[in-house]
Amino acid sequence: MTPDADARTRETDGRTVDRSVVVWERFAMRVVDGASRVARARASRAMTATPDIGKGVGRRARRTPRRESRGWMWTTVLAVIAWMATMVTRGSATDAAGSTRAAPELFAGGNVGPGVNRWWIGAEVAIHSRSHNRFVKMNGRTGSYTTTTDQRDWTNPPRFSAAQKTTFRVVDIGDGFVAFHNAWCNCFLRMRDNQKIDGSDEKGVLDYPHPHWRWPRWRIADAGDGEIGLYNEEHGRFLRMNGAKMDTSTHRNEFDLPPRSVWGWERFRIVITRLPHGVTIALHNARLNRYVNMNDGGGHLTSTSEKRWEDLPTNWVGPRWRVAHTGDGYIALHSTGRNRFMKMGSDNRMTSSSEHPSWLPSSWQRERFLCVDVGDGEIALFQTGANRFVRMNTDSTMGTSRSIVNGYMTTPG
Repeated sequence: MTPDADARTRETDGRTVDRSVVVWERFAMRVVDGASRVARARASRAMTATPDIGKGVGRRARRTPRRESRGWMWTTVLAVIAWMATMVTRGSATDAAGSTRAAPELFAGGNVGPGVNRWWIGAEVAIHSRSHNRFVKMNGRTGSYTTTTDQRDWTNPPRFSAAQKTTFRVVDIGDGFVAFHNAWCNCFLRMRDNQKIDGSDEKGVLDYPHPHWRWPRWRIADAGDGEIGLYNEEHGRFLRMNGAKMDTSTHRNEFDLPPRSVWGWERFRIVITRLPHGVTIALHNARLNRYVNMNDGGGHLTSTSEKRWEDLPTNWVGPRWRVAHTGDGYIALHSTGRNRFMKMGSDNRMTSSSEHPSWLPSSWQRERFLCVDVGDGEIALFQTGANRFVRMNTDSTMGTSRSIVNGYMTTPG
């Protein structure tokens, strides 16, 4: 056994997830796409899929006995059911039958690998190594080799200005490949022919020269336990975190990733920091089996009648929200049907803004939320001005958690 392999056998799970705080504010995200995997792959390449909102993709078995034992805590699990949203408005984004037209880039990731949850395609993410408890960090373009952050748990990714070098937008470039674009250096993460990792030449997020660029494109290998491997087909190697630096594995087949006890350094968790801009979502509470709803005319938010997450009626307008990036690390949720934004009121109840199009005025602060990845495909929404998470109450109202300073650094539940 090599020294590296021996060291890996001694690795332990160093995660320190704080689940002692709020437990009513967890959101589960899934792409609603009723097509088969093959059909989704074809649709992804064609960029013209029309999802079937009435069916949906099978939800992963989140409700384990360990989770069910927390039922007395009234855990709020809000399922974010996302489907394609058009980027060009031609009248309504939804036709009379309730189906949505596909956007050219959002959630077009049905072909990025077997068995992998693909809802983060198009999102802004950070890449975390459980073995080293660090995030991948870019240091520039060609020749500036990629390193890592200081040690920090996956529940606490860098935010705001500190996130410039650690945040990537996941791009589906077709033919089963994805690329990771860093806006700070305006380049893509790539594997060189010297077994080192750096940034590509300067290139915009929508300007990937596929199929000519082979070094910055990756295939996703399902590594189990919420982790993935990033495989570079051109070099026949996996991305690897080696202490505080990034390098590559030895030569390996794409579908031959050894178990964690042998190869832990090649496994990563994708931590979502912002939902994809322009995607339309619905928020479902798994505990109460209801959707978050904005009523006609606005006012305080409520929950719908009981409805399973996969059974969202096509004629329900109130539970549909369009994600908008605010340019400062936050997201806003806009109800296109009501022409209003979700807002955390000064009374700590969830309410709606005045009528406004889907761009957020700079002076509106209570409509801004941080997306907090809490694992298992779930998210929470945190409002930094109030230091509270969004919560669904048992009386059909929408409220907030208790005040938690810097709560976005914790994991609700």
